[in-house]
Amino acid sequence: MRALVLGGSGFLGMNLVLALRERGILPLCTYRGRAPRVALRRAGVPLVWADFEDHDSLFAALRGVEVVFHCGAHYPALSLDRAATLALGLRQLDNVLTACAEAKVRRLVFVSSVATVRAADGSSTEEHTFEAPPGFGVYHDLKWHLERRVLDETRFETVTLCPGACLGPWDVRIGTSGMLVAVARGEAVPHPDGWVNIADARDVAEIAVRVATLQAAEPRLLVAGSNHRFHDLLSTLAARYDAPAPPPPLTALEAIERAEAAERAAAAAGTRSDVSRELVDLTIHGSPIDASLAERLTGHRYRPIEDTLDAFDQWARARNIIPRINNSERSTHGRCRA
Repeated sequence: MRALVLGGSGFLGMNLVLALRERGILPLCTYRGRAPRVALRRAGVPLVWADFEDHDSLFAALRGVEVVFHCGAHYPALSLDRAATLALGLRQLDNVLTACAEAKVRRLVFVSSVATVRAADGSSTEEHTFEAPPGFGVYHDLKWHLERRVLDETRFETVTLCPGACLGPWDVRIGTSGMLVAVARGEAVPHPDGWVNIADARDVAEIAVRVATLQAAEPRLLVAGSNHRFHDLLSTLAARYDAPAPPPPLTALEAIERAEAAERAAAAAGTRSDVSRELVDLTIHGSPIDASLAERLTGHRYRPIEDTLDAFDQWARARNIIPRINNSERSTHGRCRA
C-alpha cells in the first residue's frame, strides 16, 4: 500500500504510523508549521511539507499515493467564532479532497468524531445521524459539516471513522488525556454528568489500517471500546491514582457557562482553556454507542479500558506528565480497579 498520513505528528496520527509500520507499511507523512516531528524521524518515516491552505503542496505530496489517512482536519482550540471556524475547516477539507481527486487517490480514510452520532433509545449505531447540524456547539457543527462533505464525495472512495474520546500513548498535546493527567495530579475536574465513549487510540489506528485494505468498506464506522457515565469514570480514575474523589457533577447549564468563561479568559490571555467546551458538549449530548460493526468488518477486537489506561500511564510517566510510582506502589497502581 502506498499510504500517506495527514496529521502524522498528532495523537492519532502517531498511533496510525506505528500501526502501519507493524504491517510492514512505511507511510509518507505530511507536516506543516512547527508541528513536532522528532518521533516520526526516529521511526524513520519519510516526511513531506504540505499545507492544507496550499493546493500545490498537497498535490505534490499526494502524487503516486493510493490511500490517504486524514487525521489532521481542523480542530478548533476555542469555540468562540462559529462562522470563522466552519469556513476554515471546510476550506481546508475542500483543498484536501480536490488534491486527492487530482492525484487519483483510490481511498480516503477520514477521522471524524462521535459528535456526529445522534442519541437514540438504547445504544446509538451508524444509522443514528443528524439530518442537519445539531447546534450543540461549534465542535459538533464543524464535525457535522466536515463529515457530510466527505460522505458526499464521489470522485474516489471514502471511509469515515467516528471515534469516541481517544486515550492512550502519544497524546503529546494532552487533549482528552487532560482528565487523566488532572486526576493523577490530585486536581479536581469540573464536569457535567452524562455519557462518554472511550476509544483506545491504538484501536482507532488499527481499524483505520484494516478498513484501508478491505475490498469494500462501509462509508461510516463508529469506533469506541466502552461507554461510561462521566462521573463514574472520574471516580474510577480517582481510585486508580489514589486521588481525591471527583467533585459533584455540574448541571448542563453550569458546565456550559464555566466552559465559555474559561474559553474567553484563554482567548484574552493567549493560552489554552482549562475547561473544554467540546468535552462538555459531548458529555451533555452523548449516549451509549454500539461500535461493534467495526469489529465485525475488520476482525479487530477492542482493548479493555484497563489496557488503555496502563498504556497511557507507562507513556505519560516516562515523560513526567503524571507522577512516577515506585516499585512498592506498582501493585496498587498498575491496573484499573473498576
